[in-house]
Amino acid sequence: MRFCLISENNIDEAIGGAEIQCKYIALELVKRGHNVHYIYKSNFKRNPFNDNGIFFEPIYIPKIIQKIISRLIPLKLAVEYILLYKSMKKIRADYWYYRSVNTFLVSLVRIKNKFGGKLIYALSMDMQTRKSGWINRFGRFYHNKFEKKLNSVNYFIFQKLSQKTAFINEYSYDGIVIYNGHPYEPNFIKGKILDPSVYPLKIIWLGNLKKIKQPEKFIELVMKLHHLPIEFHMVGKKSPYFDDLITKTTREIKNFHYHGQLDNMAVLKMISTSSLTISTSSSEGFPNVFIESWKFGVPVISLINPDSLFSTYEIGFACKDIEEMIDKVKYLISNRLVYQKMSANCLKIFNKYFRIEKNVSLMLEYINDN
Repeated sequence: MRFCLISENNIDEAIGGAEIQCKYIALELVKRGHNVHYIYKSNFKRNPFNDNGIFFEPIYIPKIIQKIISRLIPLKLAVEYILLYKSMKKIRADYWYYRSVNTFLVSLVRIKNKFGGKLIYALSMDMQTRKSGWINRFGRFYHNKFEKKLNSVNYFIFQKLSQKTAFINEYSYDGIVIYNGHPYEPNFIKGKILDPSVYPLKIIWLGNLKKIKQPEKFIELVMKLHHLPIEFHMVGKKSPYFDDLITKTTREIKNFHYHGQLDNMAVLKMISTSSLTISTSSSEGFPNVFIESWKFGVPVISLINPDSLFSTYEIGFACKDIEEMIDKVKYLISNRLVYQKMSANCLKIFNKYFRIEKNVSLMLEYINDN
């Protein structure tokens, strides 16, 4: 079959959850012998190219044009339609897999209805399940068009059960829950020992420095725990809003390290040598960093609890506030047996729910059976 994935970016230009998932899904589909294409909005003008068996079709909108059309939604939709039309006409996929939080869906439906193929809409953020989320982001004009086009979507995929429930309540369309999938790492560390003499205690925070990620709360945790023999590492794309805070913390706290944005392999390497992952996001779909941590046996301490997995499988802690997070960090580093049990649980749940080959199989079964 011929698949075409459509996303806001390609992972070699922007590292985000949607880009990571599209890459893993595309590679798995190629491995299974499918013809795989990938349309994305490039940051610069470039020709189509082939990488690892994936045929990339970059579409390019100059920044000055993006700035002009960003507030003129009818014009934005017209520009996107023209650019997508050219690529989709050439590809003529059997299945179009769309995963992004942008305004592409309206054009995708119009074009796929002309050239054929079935549309898979994979939701990634909680705001995509709410009318208010779309209206606040793109305005009522776009949302009205978006809502009308939903009846031409063939398959809906959700990252977690709460998204599915919310979408049914808001739009009355059902689908399937398929968790984000990641490749199995044959050389991964089989559980953590949590012994400073053997394995340095390292706590890591990963994510773009956006307000919704609340990086200031991780800094608050660092300020209250930096006297302990722990290395604190923060990884993510800079934001002017947090520059002063990061600079001040780096200068004042010797065991705090800010690494900026790293490529995906560097991120995985850092997680694999960490003891704990901290997530301070106030709202997420299903964070890739959770799965990346669990596949290396690294428990997560978080402010969110997707599908109650933390309490059900004992793979970390979901906390109500930063004070509870601090208490849980202290508890885990002083209770090695509890930590080691959690680490083993992380490896088990990764193998049960988050292997990319299993999740792509679920997607293929879903589209073949419906």
